[in-house]
Amino acid sequence: MGPTVNAVQIEVLTGRALVDGAEIVLCPAHRLLVCALARCRHPVPREQLQAVIWPDDDPARASNLLNIALHRLRKRLGDGAIVQSPDGYRFGDAVVLDLWEVEALATQLRRARTPDLATAARWLPVARRVCCGCVRTAADPEFVCALERRMQAAAREITARLAEHALAKRCAEIALDLVRVTLDFDACDEDAREIAIRAHVALGDRAAAIREYRDYTRALTEDLGLAPSFALRSLVA
Repeated sequence: MGPTVNAVQIEVLTGRALVDGAEIVLCPAHRLLVCALARCRHPVPREQLQAVIWPDDDPARASNLLNIALHRLRKRLGDGAIVQSPDGYRFGDAVVLDLWEVEALATQLRRARTPDLATAARWLPVARRVCCGCVRTAADPEFVCALERRMQAAAREITARLAEHALAKRCAEIALDLVRVTLDFDACDEDAREIAIRAHVALGDRAAAIREYRDYTRALTEDLGLAPSFALRSLVA
């Protein structure tokens, strides 16, 4: 009898998963294991998993902890969720990870000359989850922080690309909805702020454009002690 294969969707950084439609929350150890496996699509050697998740434990203890974590995670996600091969461990083919979906969409948009605006509607709820739903703790190892930076960079790239296309198609409201997700997460993102200003102008609301610029200037001064770029000042002028 083969392994149990469930339909599994995982939010890498939040540690939430949908298993056949039922939501589960992963414990910290399982979340770290998910992050370690999500870094690449290839099998990860067990020695590498042990080294990044339990770097301060001796190899024997780390190996035992990995066996326990794998057994319990498979029990929660289904036996087919994590596949073992001679090269190590990887997620099964039925597992969908938001990180990989985001990066695949970013690659697709780089290749597309004119993105489909319907993509924007599908992307918005994902963008909100990626930009605002990450769980961060002081104890997070560097590889988890690097994974978060990687996902955030891809999400911002997608959002900016779709927003620029929406502006070009004279859909300023869609552009505003898109960049607002980025600005709610990082008020000092100048690329997103510039798109927002241009969208307000396209809608004929110059007062809103000026408010957008003033909000950006205030956030930039308070958070970073910097001034807006010459290009943005020129746009507003």
